[in-house]
Amino acid sequence: MSENQSLPPGAGQGASPAPGIHCPRCETFIPVTINGLINGTSFFCSRCMLRITPDTRQSSKAIDILRKVNEAQQRVEESQHFER
Repeated sequence: MSENQSLPPGAGQGASPAPGIHCPRCETFIPVTINGLINGTSFFCSRCMLRITPDTRQSSKAIDILRKVNEAQQRVEESQHFER
């Protein structure tokens, strides 16, 4: 790995990789959230400050799928806290 790259938290420790992308300019890992992608939030590279904004119009089908996955995940989390 070059000095310009960084790993997401927990990488190489058997943990699931954190969601994110590598900066197209400097390859630094940029964490992203599902909610940020759904809402079209801009993400910034902490190393070179490149701003990445999802194209919500072009990505509408993928965003709809992410929204459904996010809603399902929330229902699962809520059901785990349900007391009988």
